[in-house]
Amino acid sequence: MSKNLINSITKTKVDKSKDTLLDRLYDSYLSEEGEESLSDADKTKRSVIEAAWSLLVNYHSFEQSVPLLMNRFDLSRATAYRMLNNATKLFGDVTQTSKQGLRHILYEYSMKVFQLAASQKPPDLKQMNTAIKNMAMLKGLHAEDTSAFDAELLQAHTYMIQISSGGSKEPLTLDVSKIQTLPEHEYEDVVDAVESMGLGDESIDNILDNVIDEPEEEEADE
Repeated sequence: MSKNLINSITKTKVDKSKDTLLDRLYDSYLSEEGEESLSDADKTKRSVIEAAWSLLVNYHSFEQSVPLLMNRFDLSRATAYRMLNNATKLFGDVTQTSKQGLRHILYEYSMKVFQLAASQKPPDLKQMNTAIKNMAMLKGLHAEDTSAFDAELLQAHTYMIQISSGGSKEPLTLDVSKIQTLPEHEYEDVVDAVESMGLGDESIDNILDNVIDEPEEEEADE
């Protein structure tokens, strides 16, 4: 037998000798070899840990579980707490799964609740709505969709502008959509303000035509 092989076997034996109880129990759930390597003492402790886990997943708190374990297995309080802690560590690893997989399982549960609520006579609308909300959250459908259609964007909006034709005259605040209804003197102020921007006559006409013609088209549609 080569020296390297002897070292490899020795190292494996040393590493195995350092395994903790939880290491050995963890292996026993994942492989037949791990199950066969358990001692009788290990199997007894596994039974206590499984009982502790069963209490926790059946709606018992740590404080409620401790006296039950103490009476059933004749344990001290400290040992009962230790077994409960071991149960959470052990089965937290054994039963771990991906978030995506767990999300899918919860979605299926919500669907079952919805189906049961819908089968009632009359249907339980409250439970159905709750199940729908849960399914929407699990699929991420409750998040805001920035690409979604917003009918409010098609609604008419009021835009106020403030203009000044210079001098000491107070600025004039007006509704853009109602420029065509301005009194003559205020309309002249609008023209003066636009001219003060240094635009040509043609540009001024285009600006005024655009803001005046659009409301007239809306009135015609009505």
